[in-house]
Amino acid sequence: MVSGKSTFAYSLLGHPNCKITSGNIFFKGTDIVSLSIDKRVKLGLFLAFQSPQEIPGLQIFNFLREIYIIAKGSSIAVSEFKILLEHYMQLLGLDISFAYRNLNEGFSGGQKKKLEMLQLLLINPSVAIMDEIDSGLDVDGLKIIADALVIYKRNNPEFTLI
Repeated sequence: MVSGKSTFAYSLLGHPNCKITSGNIFFKGTDIVSLSIDKRVKLGLFLAFQSPQEIPGLQIFNFLREIYIIAKGSSIAVSEFKILLEHYMQLLGLDISFAYRNLNEGFSGGQKKKLEMLQLLLINPSVAIMDEIDSGLDVDGLKIIADALVIYKRNNPEFTLI
């Protein structure tokens, strides 16, 4: 048995490598142990990984649009999503060209963390678990992430960050 912060976070989000053998996890009055990851996301849970995986061939724009649709439970026009995405990318100091790269492929630690933050802003969770969000960030990158979290919390007073 392995346990730690990352394992705890993975268990909450339903990572397939983490098997809950007994007990319950209640979130918003619902036992989430048997729920799929997408259903946990729809309830408002989010996990920013310590070391996000590279996925060659998966364009960031398409990935973000799909997770947005899953989280919201409804479709969004490509043009409308692009406007929303550009707004959040500007907040994080990212150029729109970033959205057309492959997911985490060749990214610096700071770029990976900004992409994780971009996902949070798009999904709009009520609870976020951010596993070593400062990993790989320089002082400027850390300030950008912290400022974005402050703005997010201001706009979502019930938001909880772990």
